[in-house]
Amino acid sequence: MDKFDRKEVPVEIRQEVVVPVHVEVKPVITDDFRLYYCKKSGECSKMAEALAYEARSESLIGAIAVGYVILERTRNPERWPKTVRGVVTQKNQFSYLRKRQKSKPKPEDWERAYIASYQILHGEVSNPIGASDHYHTLKVKPKWAKKMQYVATVGSHKFYREK
Repeated sequence: MDKFDRKEVPVEIRQEVVVPVHVEVKPVITDDFRLYYCKKSGECSKMAEALAYEARSESLIGAIAVGYVILERTRNPERWPKTVRGVVTQKNQFSYLRKRQKSKPKPEDWERAYIASYQILHGEVSNPIGASDHYHTLKVKPKWAKKMQYVATVGSHKFYREK
């Protein structure tokens, strides 16, 4: 046998069992994505509109609280419409739709409102006001508030739910 001859070498072939592993990979969602998505979604953009007007002077947590009132109302279809758009546009419910606003929300108010609306509707932020379905600013004392159960004050808004 010279150096170029090949020897047959027995080869053992093994088949390994591959066990699939389920790994949940959550995409990284940026504020730019939230902003883009919310502007394209009718429900999200309607909530953002309400937050931009109703909670523009609030902190982010204050805007989130107002958004959760809207969401809470959609969960009670016997009393309220079952969509965000229906709740927001229901007659005599949101002051920004009843009277002309002297000042318009600034671009940063809109941006915060879109992002907060996305976060609320996608469960990214917790509800700071429980089952509250009413609110008003500290500047007013509506008659209906006496019949409601007070829940919390967040920023310049008081939040209530039915007793």
